[in-house]
Amino acid sequence: MICCYPDGPIKLKLLWISAKMNQKILYTAILGATILSGCTGGNSATNTQIEQTTQLTQMKMINIPNAKNPLTNVLTGGQPTPEQLEQAQAAGYKTVINLRTINEPGAWNEASKVAELGMHYINIPVAGKSGLSKENANALMNAIQEHAEHPVMVHCGSGNRIGALFAIDAKFNKKQTTEEAIKTGINSGLTSLRPAVEEYLESN
Repeated sequence: MICCYPDGPIKLKLLWISAKMNQKILYTAILGATILSGCTGGNSATNTQIEQTTQLTQMKMINIPNAKNPLTNVLTGGQPTPEQLEQAQAAGYKTVINLRTINEPGAWNEASKVAELGMHYINIPVAGKSGLSKENANALMNAIQEHAEHPVMVHCGSGNRIGALFAIDAKFNKKQTTEEAIKTGINSGLTSLRPAVEEYLESN
């Protein structure tokens, strides 16, 4: 067939080049569509994770004494006022965990106020140095884990006892070194109880 037309080889070569170019264009179009699909809606899991992260970072900090945010959806610090509990309820907090003992100075009928606002109230009494224990640390972490789907406020008098229990949890449950656990505690509110916490971590 090629011999029948003097310019046959040239035409066939041009047709072959044209077919190759069309093939490349088609491949590029398919690849581009695939990438675009992945960026817009193809990876629903990634989109869900981004949405969840955005929601979690919107937790409003309430200006309680020594306020800290050591865990997602968890605010720690000192004793809130009735007005600050109202702010927390309006901001979407669902649970208040109190580490103060019932009769210590400065305590008030917080449970009634929390119930009035429609939030969960949990009391884990920690009597200063004598209340430093793995049992209390586990009770606090279990309560946080159970309710942290929504913002949780955890408080004592100043945040000091919270940091102490976070340090104990970090050492014995998270397997951090004593130095690392103390840093975790400080980031969660630990102050004057640090020597007692260090002694507890080294002796247990």
